[in-house]
Amino acid sequence: MNDVLDENIVSRILYGQKCGQDGDHAKAIDVFKEILSSDPNCPEAYTYMGESYRKLGKINLSIRSHKKAISLDPNYPEANANLGASLIQNGQEEEGIKAINRALQLNPNLAPAHLNLGIHYHRKGHLVVAISHYDKANNINPSYPKAQILLLQAKEELDYRNTTYSKESLPNIEYSIDRGNDLLTKEDYDNYIEQFQELLKSDPNNSELLELLGIAYSSSGNHKRAIDSFLNALKKDPNRAASHFELGLIYYQKDEYKKSIEHYLNSIKISPDDKIVHNNLGLVYFEIGELDDAYTSVSSALNIDPSFLLALNSLGLILKAKDDIKGAIKIFQKVIKKDPDLYQAHKNLASIYFDKHDYNLAIKECLEIIRLKPDNLKTFNMLVVSLLKENQSPLAIEMCKNVLKDNPHQREINIFLAMAYEYEDRYLEAIDAYREFINFNSTDANAWSSLANLYEVTNQNEKAVSAYKEVLQLDPTHEQAHNYLMTH
Repeated sequence: MNDVLDENIVSRILYGQKCGQDGDHAKAIDVFKEILSSDPNCPEAYTYMGESYRKLGKINLSIRSHKKAISLDPNYPEANANLGASLIQNGQEEEGIKAINRALQLNPNLAPAHLNLGIHYHRKGHLVVAISHYDKANNINPSYPKAQILLLQAKEELDYRNTTYSKESLPNIEYSIDRGNDLLTKEDYDNYIEQFQELLKSDPNNSELLELLGIAYSSSGNHKRAIDSFLNALKKDPNRAASHFELGLIYYQKDEYKKSIEHYLNSIKISPDDKIVHNNLGLVYFEIGELDDAYTSVSSALNIDPSFLLALNSLGLILKAKDDIKGAIKIFQKVIKKDPDLYQAHKNLASIYFDKHDYNLAIKECLEIIRLKPDNLKTFNMLVVSLLKENQSPLAIEMCKNVLKDNPHQREINIFLAMAYEYEDRYLEAIDAYREFINFNSTDANAWSSLANLYEVTNQNEKAVSAYKEVLQLDPTHEQAHNYLMTH
């Protein structure tokens, strides 16, 4: 990092950072570009500009900016950490983790680097590792609100995975299976399974060992044997709440909701203060449409812990299903206030606003979702439709083009670009966009139908006939294609 910076440049950098903190990333990028026009060798401007690009979902530009910063100053910790976060967001996980670890070698007390590693492992489900990094970020900077919130959330998620097992209870095994730390390979789990089985030969009635065996089977994806192990554990000791809980999870994943409910209820009888079990039971009831029971169960979880984000999000879903839209909005807004990066809450709010035709609010939530999950095509579709509903087709076109420029592999975006062109009656450009998509996915009957319709509108009848024939190959019941071909 530059030790000496012109005073004017420092003030401009601070102004650009403030723009970014206020959410005006486009303005921030303009400020940093202005700085670079007068000082092209300023690594700070490049890396802060890269962060604004990342927040806008322009990952390739973000990576390019951070790499330029590092080329100017290889020992700039923040640039290495920011590059790592962008690489991870781009799916280049191994390179991203290496970059963040390099940042921590340069500055072990870089709280954002620990935070970004925590977020990565949290999303992968490796909660123990995530908690470790959140904790470090929190210790380095105790006033870091995001680290505090995510630390609490990860601990909440880990609650139901924790057991009372200790190394002392298994003296012959260096026990390290932790349901929240799935850094173990299938070979590792096979190893543990073999050791548990060996121990059970000499102690076949050990319900704890049977439960551990079930967890190892479940973690390795062998649900059939996991179920057998948990049921055997319960035969030996009917009061094993964790076995009932794990069976509830497995049966839910297998869509066997009646059995899932039965085991969750049994788990609650044994351990009535487990908020995770109450919440999960509520979600099973929700899945089968038993909304009153779902509401009761999730409310029980919130009685145990009123700030339990997962249960708050569940409550919002239930209220929405019960047509209490105002109540649902209030709950999701409460969740987002506690954790602005909780993707599910933004997604649920966007859906509500879209259904209510509050398109401006839907646009706002869609942008938040795309910030968190840039490759979410369903959300991008909702965003484009909302923009068109608000007569913002130029912005929709610009956004589609930017995504395609930064991420050419996301050719599905051409569908949304075509919709926006069509809205503006730019039919020839819409045809080109549909063709681009069909070159990528030639089996989409809807895309062929839209293309055929545009050929029809532009009086390209031969091409329309050819396209409608493709539609019928893919969907023989397509009424519009039949009607057109009967008359042409």
